[in-house]
Amino acid sequence: LLIRAMPSVHDLYPDAEAVIIGDTSADQDYVASLNAEIQRLNLQGVVRLTGRVSDEQLRAYYAAADIFALPALSSKTQFEGFGLVYLEASAAGLPVIGTRDCGAEDAIREGETGLLIPQDDSAALTAAIDSLLRNPDLRTRMGAAGKVFAASQTWDQVGDRVAAAYQTVIARKK
Repeated sequence: LLIRAMPSVHDLYPDAEAVIIGDTSADQDYVASLNAEIQRLNLQGVVRLTGRVSDEQLRAYYAAADIFALPALSSKTQFEGFGLVYLEASAAGLPVIGTRDCGAEDAIREGETGLLIPQDDSAALTAAIDSLLRNPDLRTRMGAAGKVFAASQTWDQVGDRVAAAYQTVIARKK
């Protein structure tokens, strides 16, 4: 979806680039389809696949970015359960864009830390990217809110909230 949105984004922002980070060794057919789409849309130099990167490199990519977008798709066989990567990007101070019904709702506070778009809607993705790139104050505000939200999502804090929820249920049963 991000690749399909990039021609429109690039028309609006000629310096815009999309960097897709992640292990490319597991599914060579998928990587080949991404590369074919990049070629078909003439996006060489606009969209880059990095493959796996070190934690240090990932931090550098986050630091260089203006926004983070992961427009995931859910299907009957694949589902993004939580979307930890959205919190990682938020912790780096980036406003994030994710898709509804893909686990992103748990990691993105709509309008506060980022934007949620419908699945498989490249026009909505383009509009969300445009909204953030066009408005530096919004990016800054969402990035700052994202840092605060991500800091509240440590394993200990989440565990405490789950334990409190269990205690509430137990107390109601008495």
